[in-house]
Amino acid sequence: MRRMSRMKSAQGSTTTTDTNGETVVTTSWMLAHGAEVLRVFQDVQAVTANWRSKAGYRFAQVRTASPGAWVVSATARSAAGQFVEDFNTAATTDQMWIQARVSGYASAAGLAEAQSRVQASLDETAEIVAARTVNVVPVPSGAKAYVPVSDPFVANDLTGVMAALVFNYASGTVSYGLAIRFFNDPDYPTGTWTDLYTRSSITATEEKNTGDVGTTPGTTQWAQLAVFYGGADALATIRAVASAKYGS
Repeated sequence: MRRMSRMKSAQGSTTTTDTNGETVVTTSWMLAHGAEVLRVFQDVQAVTANWRSKAGYRFAQVRTASPGAWVVSATARSAAGQFVEDFNTAATTDQMWIQARVSGYASAAGLAEAQSRVQASLDETAEIVAARTVNVVPVPSGAKAYVPVSDPFVANDLTGVMAALVFNYASGTVSYGLAIRFFNDPDYPTGTWTDLYTRSSITATEEKNTGDVGTTPGTTQWAQLAVFYGGADALATIRAVASAKYGS
């Protein structure tokens, strides 16, 4: 299994003035696919008496502009020092992105202040392999068009793929989805497409995550992803960002 470490960091000050407010320092977004443990590090200095902080994280299923709710630690820090906290994310298999944070707040009325720096890392086994927009046009009834969205990527030890799909509807009735093929020569990718994920009879804009879709490349050397679509009167665009996961 290939297990990689991805480090993202941000830093700044956290200052709040009452028990109703908080200031948040976040990391940049990281790929969540294949990650099992998020480790959040906070370096806290120059603490005043009422200051408290908690680490946390949130997911974004498709786009980082539409994130989910924060998951916040039950552990509050109240003193200067360096603190590390692990969050188990292995059970979440349908989210593309993850972001860590430290929030500072006041435990009582009055000024609460500290200097806080946050870093986060993931035991990540996946990497982005595709980011492309596909223009959907009419195809003959019953037919499907396959449009590659990735370059060939290594199939050895590949165990799963995930795609975040933004479907912008224009007109008609559209079916679309994600497909994969395997082959040995990247200059002549002649493998047959296998459908992995399908959306049928869509007539409205939507955003979907395929989840972690298992794959079995066998002894082939290369893999490639495609978006497919069908519809005799179909007009739309599909933005696909996809990742490949290696190992268990």
